[in-house]
Amino acid sequence: MPRIFPTHISRALQLVGAMTLAEKEQLIDEIYAAQPNLLASVVVQSKLGTSNEELDLLLNLLLVCYESVRAADIRLPAISEEIQEECLARVVGRAKFIENLSDEMRSKTIQDQLSEHGEPNLLALVVCELQAHSVPAARTEAAKYFLMSALNLVESIAHVAKDA
Repeated sequence: MPRIFPTHISRALQLVGAMTLAEKEQLIDEIYAAQPNLLASVVVQSKLGTSNEELDLLLNLLLVCYESVRAADIRLPAISEEIQEECLARVVGRAKFIENLSDEMRSKTIQDQLSEHGEPNLLALVVCELQAHSVPAARTEAAKYFLMSALNLVESIAHVAKDA
């Protein structure tokens, strides 16, 4: 059952959208202290060919996800590299599963995956933000890493939020 609702996400979007660069830097410092592996999974993308614009989008998604969790009054335990790897394996497995399905079956499967996700509202936010910024399909290795990083933020948060 989801714990992060659209009202939490809306509040987080407004808050992060109104932040100055200095306030965002302060929040990133807070995330570094509380969730260093989440921040590292975003920052490392610059070494994997992600553009500055895409990196900015990922950082913004991290900030909004973090503030959404806070708005929902969820206290997340530290997300380890092992948890992130486990969650990433699920993300990759889902992507591989739908890869060769017909358009109709792919659409149905994606809807099923969304409805069964631990935090579907947060996942919808990330997917909508990626679409709104015209993120290209995963045709290059850098694009694959970028997309997987964005989706794994939500997957990792959902994984630990269910027990928090």
